Amino acid sequence: MAITFFCPSCNAKMNIDDKYAGMQTKCIQCQAAVAIPNKNTSPLEDACDDIPADEETLDTLAAHASVHNPAPATIEQTSNLSDVLAFRSFIAPTLIKILFWVWVVGGVVCWLISVVIAFKNGYKEVYSGYNLRGYNLGSTTEFDATAGIVTFSAGLVLLPIYILVVRLWCEMLIVIFRLYEETRDIHTLLGERNSENVL
Repeated sequence: MAITFFCPSCNAKMNIDDKYAGMQTKCIQCQAAVAIPNKNTSPLEDACDDIPADEETLDTLAAHASVHNPAPATIEQTSNLSDVLAFRSFIAPTLIKILFWVWVVGGVVCWLISVVIAFKNGYKEVYSGYNLRGYNLGSTTEFDATAGIVTFSAGLVLLPIYILVVRLWCEMLIVIFRLYEETRDIHTLLGERNSENVL
């Protein structure tokens, strides 16, 4: 029969055969020394045990232990339509990520369009004037690239700043939703541990 216990350092859930009960092992994730309980116990009870063991014994037992990290509850809950409809799970973080890329692409497209327009407006028709008899001497087309170069250079400087500001704004919005989801995940994990300890 396997003993289920938790690492007091990183809270990794581990299972090991009950023949190793009362000994000490290393956590597979963080390599901290962990006391193997005599029965399925809580992490607080595990942390109170102080059983000395040599390094070789710890490595041997760590090889027999297995770590179980359940998938975050958010993955299961966001796929459940009833959770989305009940606002226990949010679609806003996904929409914010999509909007970020829409804003980035839109900013780049606007910059390129303004550069093209600036270069296009650089073409000017210059009239030569009239001769003594009043005839039009015609006109010539001149090109002035100053506006196009300034617009292009300004875009190279301002576009990264624009992308950074949009990214920071999106991250701040996502953090609000992540706080709720992480709190919910902690609540779910504590509920699972409590139910395991009761059993």
